[in-house]
Amino acid sequence: MKEILFIDDDARRTQFQVEYFELLGFRVSSRELDSEALDYIADRREAIGLIILDMIMPSEKYGREETSDYFDTGLFLLRDIRKLLPVVPVIILTIRRDLSELQQLSELGVKEILIKDKITASQLRDVIKEIIELPPEREVSRAKGDVDED
Repeated sequence: MKEILFIDDDARRTQFQVEYFELLGFRVSSRELDSEALDYIADRREAIGLIILDMIMPSEKYGREETSDYFDTGLFLLRDIRKLLPVVPVIILTIRRDLSELQQLSELGVKEILIKDKITASQLRDVIKEIIELPPEREVSRAKGDVDED
């Protein structure tokens, strides 16, 4: 089984997710910084089967002259991830509810966009299981999160 890589600057949330998915039998790793994530991906391309990416995070790699807000960090990081891993599925986690970037994210191969404070761990588990079992050519690209809690 390939590993799931969480990229999120919220260390507490990420640690919970890593522990939860390890208990379910998944191989999981995490990185908090954009530069760390890219280095990790470059070293472990063959091992990564799914990336879960927070779109809003500070940047070590991309300077303020390149980014107008923290959302840009996730977008730039996603573009660089695609250079290294063009077909590995990506799930976006964000608190941003303005999904005007949906088309751009879809073009970058994003399978799901999940609203961070609306999705439960069990819902994320179900999405992961659905995506991991999907043939690579299937496109989902929809926003989830405005659903009732378990």
